[in-house]
Order: sequence, then structure tokens, then C-alpha cells
Amino acid sequence: QVLEVIMLWARHNLEEREGHLEELMECVRFSNVDQNYLANMMETDKVFAGVSGIKELIKDQSRHANSRQIQQEEILFLSQNDMYRLDFRFNCVDTSSLPQSLQGSVGTAACVVDNDVIVTGGHESQSQAWRSQSQAWRYNSSLNSWTRLAF
Repeated sequence: QVLEVIMLWARHNLEEREGHLEELMECVRFSNVDQNYLANMMETDKVFAGVSGIKELIKDQSRHANSRQIQQEEILFLSQNDMYRLDFRFNCVDTSSLPQSLQGSVGTAACVVDNDVIVTGGHESQSQAWRSQSQAWRYNSSLNSWTRLAF
């Protein structure tokens, strides 16, 4: 979508806006764009194919591939051992292992505050009985790290 919007914007006044395309293409997550679609654009769209450095941007799949900023449009899914960030098409954007004391827990709750994920509670199985856990953790998405919060 971002790529299509940029191209529509540029074509609205191509003579004036074409010079901005190289900079704007830096904002596109080419790793999330269908590669067949990109190949077709390179063959059929002379404006797109003519953007300086576009082939290198498309090839560099590491750019934006593991962005550590949680987007409002993402879904967080907690398994017993990991936290998954999914886009609305349910493609995995990123994965992070849960702290050891949360692994194996069920019934945890999570919310996003200031781009960090707070995970609380949960129950763990001990000898056929469930034990409630009183703990809270903050996941700093930009550092990919967990910090235990004091109760």
C-alpha cells in the first residue's frame, strides 16, 4: 500500500515530484511486498524502475524486516514460550522469547503502553495443580529486552 500511494502521489505531478522518489522509497518495506509484484513493476513501470538505487533497495531484504517498533495495526500473540507480532494478514513480523518465568504459563494478559508490552499474571502447572503467578514484565521493543516489574 505504501508503495502504491507513493507512486500515485508522484504521478499526480511527475515532473515536480519525481525527484523525491528515491528518498520516499527508503520508507517502503520491500521485504513485505510480494516479490512477483515487484518484478512486474520493474518490467512494466518505467518511473518505478528508473528510481535511482531501486534494485538495491528491493534486494536488501534486511531493511525494515525486523522493525522493533510495535505498530498500531499489529496483533500480539502470546504462546507458552514466545510472543509473536503479526500483521493483519497474520504474517509474522517479529518473534521474541518470553522471560523464563513466564514460559509454560497460561492465562497471561498483555497490553501495549508507550510502545512497550506489559505482560502480567498467568498460571503454571505444578504436580497436576495450577498455581497463580504474581508477576509483571515489560518488553522494550526497541531494545528487544525484558525487565521484571516490581510488585
